[in-house]
Amino acid sequence: MLCIILSRMKRTTTRPQDAKALQRAFFEAAGPNLTLLQEMFDRLPNVASYIKDAEGRFMAINRRNCEQCGFEREDDVIGKRSCDVFPKKIADYIMARDRQVLKTGHPIIDRRELRTAANAADTISINIYPVRNLQGDIIGTACCYHKAELAPSTIPNAEKIGAAVAYLNQHFAENISIQDLPARVGLSSATFYRVFTQTTNATPNGYLTSLRINHARRLLETTDKTIATIAQECGFCDHSHFVHVFRRERGQTPGQYRAQHKLILGR
Repeated sequence: MLCIILSRMKRTTTRPQDAKALQRAFFEAAGPNLTLLQEMFDRLPNVASYIKDAEGRFMAINRRNCEQCGFEREDDVIGKRSCDVFPKKIADYIMARDRQVLKTGHPIIDRRELRTAANAADTISINIYPVRNLQGDIIGTACCYHKAELAPSTIPNAEKIGAAVAYLNQHFAENISIQDLPARVGLSSATFYRVFTQTTNATPNGYLTSLRINHARRLLETTDKTIATIAQECGFCDHSHFVHVFRRERGQTPGQYRAQHKLILGR
């Protein structure tokens, strides 16, 4: 049954009845244990999760992940791929991660990443496992993630990077210079950039940009402040620079993002 539905639905569909049929067939093929796993993840308050089929389509996403990614409810996502709901830069990375597990059959365990799809810039621990049917064939992936410590204590100078991250978290709206951070925490520039990337899976500039963009998203969602005011409050040098960076990171302008969010709330 699953093979028949997959063959008919190679492209993402927006028809709710088709998405639900695809979801039911997937869980029937995977067996009752996956349903239990889905129910368990939906009740964990601090763990975000999703389940996808082999085509990369969402088969389940728990309430915490809906909150993190800005979805109103699970039904808004079922049957869609990451490229349908996230900016290209984010979607490409997520889909490549899933394809790795589908291809190799080996899970990704406790990978530390900078969360870029959420309204924050926290480091997360992510785990992705292959989902198999009752015959043992891989038919999808299951992912869960949660907020983690910045870095394992075994990484040299991790505590100094933690101090740099804390400084960025507190002062991201100010006119700060990344070039000044190595001296601030007592590291050479080469060591600072290497260890920062190793512990956060992001460059210092990338981390700072994530902080500013995610704060801008919160202001766009919760206030009626002008785009120029938000740009200033988030540390961007001017309105046009803010719009350029926001479009690059999110795939739409700040104005389009605000309008989309209001449409979701209105619906």
